[in-house]
Amino acid sequence: MDPFFVPTRSSVGKSSDHQLVTFNSYQRSMPSKNNEIQKQESSQSIEMKKTRFEIYKFAQKALHGEERNKNKIQLAIKLGAKPPKNTYKNYKNLKEEIKKELEEAEKKKELYNISVKHRVSMHKSKLNKGALKRKRKIGSGILNMYGKVTKKVKAK
Repeated sequence: MDPFFVPTRSSVGKSSDHQLVTFNSYQRSMPSKNNEIQKQESSQSIEMKKTRFEIYKFAQKALHGEERNKNKIQLAIKLGAKPPKNTYKNYKNLKEEIKKELEEAEKKKELYNISVKHRVSMHKSKLNKGALKRKRKIGSGILNMYGKVTKKVKAK
């Protein structure tokens, strides 16, 4: 027994034969063929990524100057880098650019409204012609040829 074991009333009368039991849950093993196929597919995808990157690098060698720098920045962003900050613009020039953009947007909106009004007016004229024909047809129906049917009331 342990030298640090303190005997108590409940522990004196009983034997200390304990058994250690472990539970191993059933784990279904995947067939080895599927694992091999998955490994091959993953290795193929990794190889494809590497080849794409190598082709990208090779194409980058053909670029010169500013195009190469832009391409490097795009690659860095693609790989997870933060994009560079916007360049400084003079506030007066920025205001002028915004005004020009707003004016262009208003012109486009006006042109769109004019074209829509023209389309609607053409469509209305076609609708009016059809409505006139329908009004004429309402009076000349089958009832006018045969007359109206009246309900007869029985006398008591």
